[in-house]
Order: sequence, then structure tokens, then C-alpha cells
Amino acid sequence: MLLPPLRDRREDVPPLAEHREELAARIDDAGAAATGGSLTLHPELEIPRNVTAIDVHLTPGSYHREDPQAPWMAGALYDHGFNVFSFGMMGDNHDDIGQSMSNYIRQRYPDFKPRDILDVGCTIGHNTCAWKQTFPEARVVGTDVAPASLRYAHARAQAQGVAVDFEQANATDLPYEDNSFDVVFSSMFLHELSLKDIRKVFAEAHRVLRPGGLMLHMELPPNQEMAPYDAFYLDWDSYYNNEPFYKAFRDQDITALREEAGFSRDKHIQFITPQYCLLSDAEYAQAVNEEQGFSETTGRFADGIQWFGFGAWK
Repeated sequence: MLLPPLRDRREDVPPLAEHREELAARIDDAGAAATGGSLTLHPELEIPRNVTAIDVHLTPGSYHREDPQAPWMAGALYDHGFNVFSFGMMGDNHDDIGQSMSNYIRQRYPDFKPRDILDVGCTIGHNTCAWKQTFPEARVVGTDVAPASLRYAHARAQAQGVAVDFEQANATDLPYEDNSFDVVFSSMFLHELSLKDIRKVFAEAHRVLRPGGLMLHMELPPNQEMAPYDAFYLDWDSYYNNEPFYKAFRDQDITALREEAGFSRDKHIQFITPQYCLLSDAEYAQAVNEEQGFSETTGRFADGIQWFGFGAWK
């Protein structure tokens, strides 16, 4: 992280904006690092209304707000806010989802050796970097529509010494050739989209994946898999967190969505995994081989968090 963990800071620290000069110096230093990562922005790209029309997650200015004095500030605000929201439960780099998903695939499918990995809707790239760390020989690309978040993502990856390529792009219309990636991944992204856009994201994932490639999404569990109170809790949480598409996504038949995009039902995968950051690699390998069921902590910040992953092989 470019920001120190919340537990290491005094309670009387001034607001984030008052650290602008300190953060700018850290970002400049990170930008000078020669890690091999890159940043590509496309100013002509239109930022969609699901980002611009509301303050997603109640974040002032959402994740795209441009600050002329600090063009990475929206990303820094995301990093800080996620640190507060997660209560330190996501690991030192806020990357437990990416670590858990990528290491599940590594452990469960040891013969799968991806060469090119794409993380769509990556915001500040915390989970993008995790894929590079799990598969260091692969080229890893993170995309998002918000340039401010990507500027911070690039500096953050450079500061951590992780070579990731970040590019401004919309997951509904990717600027990549057919059959050009082995993994298309997203984390907590689909529930921020309309169903129309989700279908486009799935279709684009199918298009850019090579034969034998994997589409994988870490998401909140479907409503039909949850006990009534637990389903209500997640819906309540989204309603008061400025996430208008959240419930509609969780009410969907995710099997049908995958089939509509061209993924054969016999190639679908679905799993629940414990947190990688809380276990040794050997302990996690054992957990991968033990089938986990849905519970009240699936996708919910509480003791015993479990992550829900689903997708399909092409």
C-alpha cells in the first residue's frame, strides 16, 4: 500500500487531502521504479453512467473524480476507505480476494499455466497484483474506466515491485483481440453493473479468452443460495451503500448468464474458499480439496469470511 495500515496511524491524523504532498512524493518515487509495469489511459473513453451518476459506495466523487492537484486522489480515497471498511481483515495489501481466487485455481488446477491474465473493473489493482504474484511468469493486465483509480493502481503496483500493465478500458467493449487471454477475472464488479452490461461483460470474456481459458468472477452469493435473513442482510447493505444493481444481479440465474455468453454448462465451475491470507500455503491446499458450503459469512465481512467464485472454462 501507499497508505499505512489504519492500525498504525494515530486517531488525530488529519483528512486524506492534507496528506496530498506526502502522497505525491511517494507516488513520484514509485513512478521512478523500474518494475516493468505500465499505465495506458484513453481520454476519449466515455465513463459510463453507473460510475458517474452516483457516488458508488457513498464515496465522494465516486472512483473517477479528477483532482487537478492530485490526479490519483480518487484511488487513494478508495484505498483508505477500503482499509476502514475491511477492519484489517483483507491482509496487509488488501488483496486477500485476489490471493484466494488465484491460489484456488493454482492449487485446484495445477496443470493450468496461464500466460496472459486480465482483471476487469480492477479499480486500484489490489487483486490484480495478487494474480501476478501467484503466476509470476504471466503477463497481467488490469482495466478500469476510471483514470484516477488507474493512476493510483499503477503507482501502488510500482511501490510493491509488481509488474502489472494497467489500461483504461470498459469491460463491456474490450480493446483486445479475440483469443488473447487465458484468464478473465473480476472481483466484486458484476453487482455494480446493469444486467444488460453483465451480459456484455460475459460475452466479451468469452471472445477474448483462448480455447481452454477461464472466466472467473468473485462475487456475492446468489440470493437463492442464502438463508432468508442472510439474503436480506446483503440486500439491505447494498441499498444503503449506493449500489442500485446489487440485488438484481443476486437474483439472477448465473448458470443461464454463462450459457447465454457461449460457455457450455459442462465447463462451468463454482466454489467457496476460505481466506488465503489466514492460512499457510499447505493449509490452503488442504482446504481447496474440502468442499465448502454457503453460510452466513459467505461474502460478508465477519469472522470466518468465505469467498464465492464462479465462472467457466472456454
